[in-house]
Amino acid sequence: MARQMTRNVFFSGMPDFGQVMYEQGLALYDTLEGFRQGGVEDCCDVEFVDYPVRAQMVMFILCVSGRIGMRLNLQDYVMTDGDVMVVRPNTIYESLRLSAGSKVAALMVADTFYHLFPRNHQAGPLPAIDPVAVCADEALVAHLVNIYHRMRDVIHTEDFSHKEDALRGYLQVASSILDSLCDRMEAQQHKPADKSSRSEAIYTRFVSDVHSHFRQHRDTAFYAGLQCVTPKYFGQMVRRASGRMPSDIIGEYVILEAKMLLRSEHYTVQQVCNLLNFPNPSFFGKYFKAHVGQTPRQFAEQTERKQS
Repeated sequence: MARQMTRNVFFSGMPDFGQVMYEQGLALYDTLEGFRQGGVEDCCDVEFVDYPVRAQMVMFILCVSGRIGMRLNLQDYVMTDGDVMVVRPNTIYESLRLSAGSKVAALMVADTFYHLFPRNHQAGPLPAIDPVAVCADEALVAHLVNIYHRMRDVIHTEDFSHKEDALRGYLQVASSILDSLCDRMEAQQHKPADKSSRSEAIYTRFVSDVHSHFRQHRDTAFYAGLQCVTPKYFGQMVRRASGRMPSDIIGEYVILEAKMLLRSEHYTVQQVCNLLNFPNPSFFGKYFKAHVGQTPRQFAEQTERKQS
């Protein structure tokens, strides 16, 4: 049976009117009919998230029209008309902003319900942690919106004995469309390399490595060693591609994870210190304060006051 999602599921703070969930494995959200029913004016930009949250399911997001701004795993993304994005579980998103009047449809799918991520692109050119972002033409956008509406209809239909099979069927069609879009994107990527390809390749690999190892390793030399280059050359390449030093990027990942763990209220400062492999709480406290401007305990207490 369909039921309304609570605000702490996926996009915290979103107006409730567009949310619907099937069991625990499939959630839908849209603003295709506008914001007014949810008490938010269409003429205003809307910011839903301003703190780090870890995604628990695959996110399939379609921007039909308007503009969506997101910060995922410390990277900023902007979606406009026809853009489609798939975000993997465990991605940390910090912000989500919709421009006035934006129309968006989103699916959140648990792997136990259906594996939505493109099957043929697990080892492709895209880093394992990065969202897959592609652009659909007007006809495909209309087709995807139609699939979305049919799924909502199925969820709300009473006495439908094969409801789950029907939903999986629609997801398979959507996944096939996504596969074809990814094939098209990969074909476009097979072009002669330019002068920046080396720095971009090193940076892309670095971001993926940091995502995998930042809890155990915070030194630039470690990540340079993974790519068999000197720390000096490594730093130059990362800075050329991103405009930032490797140590700054590593620090951002560590602090983002620390904030998320502290905000969850499931871990003490000592436990967060251990999870992030700091030698002791004092060292962790100094590291955190240098980046955030307050101690881990002060941050946790401030977060608790905001949530109460």
